[in-house]
Amino acid sequence: MSLSEQLISQDVGPPERASLLDALLRSQPLPIIQSAVGAFRRDLAQMLTRHRGQWVAYRGEDRIGFGSTQRELYELCRQRGWKPEELLICGVEEAVLDPDQEYTASSNV
Repeated sequence: MSLSEQLISQDVGPPERASLLDALLRSQPLPIIQSAVGAFRRDLAQMLTRHRGQWVAYRGEDRIGFGSTQRELYELCRQRGWKPEELLICGVEEAVLDPDQEYTASSNV
């Protein structure tokens, strides 16, 4: 099962989700994910005031939308023809990304 599929299929808490997301970012060399991480970090403080506890989807710099579940957002994106590997879908919560962690893509797919 790919890391993307693990993020979709598992009901995990913020620490586990952050660990899976970190592993995904380290394993896939897609610049679109790096752009999405940057956009998520940029927008997180604002999203916490209005969308805490929801899920948010990014494809590159573009915020696709908010949803009540990961599956809802993955399905929306699938209907638009996007692959899970092109998407960053995160819970809007402080523990999702470590602001001091540098996320770099590698070629270890």
